[in-house]
Amino acid sequence: MQRLTLLALLLILLFPAVGGAAAGGDYCTLLLYHRVDETAHPSTSISVGAFRDQMAWIADHHLRVIPLAELTAALARGAPPPPKSVVITFDDTYRSIYAIAAPILAARGYPYTLFVYTEAMEARFPDFMSWEQLAELARRPGVSLGNHGHRHRHLYGDPTWETHLRDDLTAAAHLLQARLGITPIPFAAPYGEYTLGSEEVARHLGYPVQLTQDRGNVGAETPLGRLPRNPMVGSLGSVAALAEAVAQPPLPWVERHPDVGLLGGRTVGEIAIRLRAPEQYRPDQVNLFLSERGRLDAHFDPATGWLRARVELPLTRPTNRITASAQRKADHRWAVTSWRVAAP
Repeated sequence: MQRLTLLALLLILLFPAVGGAAAGGDYCTLLLYHRVDETAHPSTSISVGAFRDQMAWIADHHLRVIPLAELTAALARGAPPPPKSVVITFDDTYRSIYAIAAPILAARGYPYTLFVYTEAMEARFPDFMSWEQLAELARRPGVSLGNHGHRHRHLYGDPTWETHLRDDLTAAAHLLQARLGITPIPFAAPYGEYTLGSEEVARHLGYPVQLTQDRGNVGAETPLGRLPRNPMVGSLGSVAALAEAVAQPPLPWVERHPDVGLLGGRTVGEIAIRLRAPEQYRPDQVNLFLSERGRLDAHFDPATGWLRARVELPLTRPTNRITASAQRKADHRWAVTSWRVAAP
């Protein structure tokens, strides 16, 4: 997973939850976890105390934890997500999920999805579950599995990414079927790296449901192939970060450029996104952020919905996250959408 940036912390400070708005809305919040209580890996771990506190906060605020399949079934039939809902996901099937997180979730009856890194399972890496442990979890009510690729490769910077993606998805699916008798439907790209092309390749291989690591929530218009998830690890492994994620509605958009994935060069020129229903937002409270630059000097045209910012200097980081936010007039909540771009 990409190292958490100062941008994520900046967003938490800039967009505080508004009173009772912290209890969610007509959208679904997908949470992303990796390791639990593994202090040797702070950027991808959450403490057991913080994890317990987050699960308690969900219960105290009467949010409904639903299976991923319930969310995707609603979206597939053109319905909005169940209101005030949360989906819990884990990437990489670490042993600490089995030992620490699973009992906490079972005690509350919360469903969750594990995205399986099959090479680590086959090689019996010491910090990963065994196949036997994963099979035990998979038999429990509410636990589902997804494909996370066999080799856990980076997509960006790989000139043969399409071949590798096909091979990894196929190999992982074969192992999950052979070891557990399970054919996974959802796919979560390793490191959250995806492009429009990789999304299409995965769809053709039988994965219409794809989860990203883009920050934001899922609304009725969110594509099944780009379900955003909110990381709850490292500096974001807290109740405050959870409350902030739940409080922010999705920000629907019509088009954007540059779009997700690989850029043609390090000089972008302009970042732009056209918001759907721009009349719903306060025109003086619409923002555009770039990871390595922070808040950009952007112009919003409420008549057309276009939010634009010039970026004249070449990008210096290999990857950047672009985030757009807009404050809704009706309830003053900050709606958010984000996507990642990578320099060649």
